[in-house]
Amino acid sequence: MSEVISSLLPEAFLEYTMNGTLVERIGNHDPNMAPHNVYRSLGEDAWLAIAVRNDDEWRAMCHVLGQPELALEPRFLTLAARKSNESALDEIVQAWTRTLDPTAAMELLQGAGVPAGPVMDVIALMGDPQIASRGFAVEMVHPEVGERTVAGIPARFGAIREPAYFHAPQLGQHNDFVFGNVLGHPPEQVGILKASKAIY
Repeated sequence: MSEVISSLLPEAFLEYTMNGTLVERIGNHDPNMAPHNVYRSLGEDAWLAIAVRNDDEWRAMCHVLGQPELALEPRFLTLAARKSNESALDEIVQAWTRTLDPTAAMELLQGAGVPAGPVMDVIALMGDPQIASRGFAVEMVHPEVGERTVAGIPARFGAIREPAYFHAPQLGQHNDFVFGNVLGHPPEQVGILKASKAIY
C-alpha cells in the first residue's frame, strides 16, 4: 500500500534524490499552479477544489467569474505574479465560490476547461454519476451481515475482466486448510485443537 501512495509523490522523490532537499508541506497550494486551493462554497461544509495549470485556464476562469479584467491585472498576469499575490487571489476566488453550490461551480469551470471538483463525503461520492458510471461501487454478500456495498477497484482496463470480489474470511474459516494442508496436522489433531478452543 505504501508504494501506491508513494507513486503520487514524484516531485518529492525527485527533489530529494536529485537535490537532497526534503519537500515541506504546502497545504492546498501548488508551487506551479495558481489559483490552486480548496474553496468554501455555498452550503453546509461545502468545498470546491480548483487547479489552474496555466495562463489560458486562468483567463478562462476570469470569464467564468464574470471578471475578465482580472486576467490583465499585473498582479495576476503571470503564474509568478499570481503566486506572489496568492492570498489576494484566493480571496477573489472564494468570494465567487461562496455564492454557488460546489457542483454548479464545478460545471461552470469544467465547461470552460478549468479543472475543478467538489469535495465529497461518502454519501455524495456514492451518489456521484461519474462513480456510478464507472462501476466503482460493488455489491457483495457477507454470510453474517448480508448484502453490502463496498469500494471496488478504481482502475479499469478494457481487455481485463472485472475481478471477483470476496468478503473477508470469517473467524476460523481457513483453519482446516492452514492446519491440515499447510502445517500438515492430521484431522484428529485439528479436531483436538478445535475442541479445546485453541482454534475455531
